[in-house]
This record gives sequence, structure tokens and C-alpha cells, in this order.
Amino acid sequence: MASTTEGKLINAAKKLAEYLHILLAVEYDVDAIDRLAKSRRLDEFKENVYNALRRKLTLESKLSELEKRGHGEAREALSKVRDLGPEDIDSLMMNINDSQLRGWATFIGSRALASTSLFTVLRKLIEGGE
Repeated sequence: MASTTEGKLINAAKKLAEYLHILLAVEYDVDAIDRLAKSRRLDEFKENVYNALRRKLTLESKLSELEKRGHGEAREALSKVRDLGPEDIDSLMMNINDSQLRGWATFIGSRALASTSLFTVLRKLIEGGE
């Protein structure tokens, strides 16, 4: 059975991957995912998380505009983006050590790239404008 700390870490990693997945759908920034997934040092991983999160306000703004136009998928995506909070970042930053980093970084990157129907709908909305 997973410890509470491990459970929180898994949950935080999944939330970050979901955030990156939505970032990919809206801004098509595969490089943000790639850099994070290829992190091999903790300082590099932390910097890549920070750089990806710098886009959070822009991402929320774009999703809010789509939501105002009545797109329910944008509401779902916005909720997932907002669900990634400071406690999740704390869990990631304080509980991953050097020996685990490669596995966690690859896990987060792989989940972020996994296709979903939400991704497909968001890409169509962004590319087509409606």
C-alpha cells in the first residue's frame, strides 16, 4: 500500500501532467513537456516546472475566453488547470530525490503526451477559432 506521501506525490504528478497536456492542446508547446521529461537533475526539473507554470495565467485566460463562448470542454480544462495548486508543487519539489527523478520526469512527460478526447476538442477550438 502506498504511503500518504507517495499518494500525494502520484496525485501531484498526475495533476502536473494534466496541466501540461492542456498546455500542449492550447499552445502546442511540446518543448515544455520534452524539457521536463528529459530532466536529469533536480535543479533542472524544478526550473522546467517553473517555466511551464509561467504560462498558467495565459492558459487560464485563453480557456476563459473559450468558456465564455459556451464551450464546456474549456470549462473542464480550466478546472483542471486551476486544480494544480501550490501543495502539488510542494509535493513534487520536496519528495522527489535524485535517484527517482528520471522515472518521475518520464512518467509526467508520458502522461502529458497521452492523447485524450479533451485534447482533440481543444486543438480544434484553438485551430478553428470555434
